Parts: sequence; structure tokens; C-alpha cells
Amino acid sequence: GEIEYQNLGPSLKKVHRDHHTPGYLEGITKSKAEMLQPGFNTGYPIGGQIGKQVGYIIGVLQGLGLTEEEELARAEFSVENLLKRVDDSNTGFWDENADPIWEGIHPVIAKWIDRVEAL
Repeated sequence: GEIEYQNLGPSLKKVHRDHHTPGYLEGITKSKAEMLQPGFNTGYPIGGQIGKQVGYIIGVLQGLGLTEEEELARAEFSVENLLKRVDDSNTGFWDENADPIWEGIHPVIAKWIDRVEAL
């Protein structure tokens, strides 16, 4: 910890600095390399499906000239909203491991598909 580091003499502080930072960076780099691809492999299909569904909904609303509905849909389709993790108020769509807590179609998308198909 910080107290231990402060108690080291100047030469030991240099040894600590020389080895601690590179070790930390190596650990972070290795962890990213090991976790990045599996995370991408898991998230890409879900993100692609969400993007396709959002595009369909926005396209229908634009095609029908429903500007106000389109603006409302775009607000609800914000990245912050669609990717919101479940919080203390039990709102959100993803758990602490970034896994969806829903099955099938994202709840916000499902709501808008129902609205569009009712037009």
C-alpha cells in the first residue's frame, strides 16, 4: 500500500517504481487481450440484431412521415437507454456481467415494434 511505499528507502522506491508499473501494465494488457475478443464475440450478434430492429422501426416512422414519433423513438433508442444495466431501482436491461436480462427482443424495441405494426 501507500504507507509501505513511503517507508521504503530511495533505492527501493526506484526498484518498486521500475517493476510495479510495468507489471501492472502487463497485467492490464494481458487481461484486455484475453477478455476483449470473447466479449466482442458475445456482444456483436446482440448489437447487430438491435441495430437492425432499430433501423426497421426508424425507417417505417420516416417512411410514414411520423416525425414526432421518430424523435420519441430515437430518444428511447439512445445507447444509454438500450444498454442500461439493472440498478438499485431495478430498472435496466443488462446484469452486472453485461448479459441481457430479457429473452428474445429487447423490451424497448418490442414496445416500438408493436407500435409500428399497429400503424
